[in-house]
Amino acid sequence: ADAFHALRATLSEAVELRIATVLDPRRTRERLRLARMLLALDLAAAARRELELVAADTHDAEAKAEARRSLEELQQVPTHEEAESSLSEFGPIGRRVSPPPAP
Repeated sequence: ADAFHALRATLSEAVELRIATVLDPRRTRERLRLARMLLALDLAAAARRELELVAADTHDAEAKAEARRSLEELQQVPTHEEAESSLSEFGPIGRRVSPPPAP
């Protein structure tokens, strides 16, 4: 993951971190890095899940505090479902009906 980070290969770094956290779920520092990578990739819901795991299940007080801070910041970011429901209020532009011409 560090080599990909040095090359600025965010997606590859995220994949490496995912593998590391699956193989050893106790790797909280890597899980925090993964959450940051997911945020950089605009995957807030996935990042939120990783942060929730760290905040709920770690003995590292510093990591837990960082995860909680990040979760508080994410409360301001709408989830995919919230954004989707907000956008559904607007119909497609092509479906707007123009008023009939005046006689």
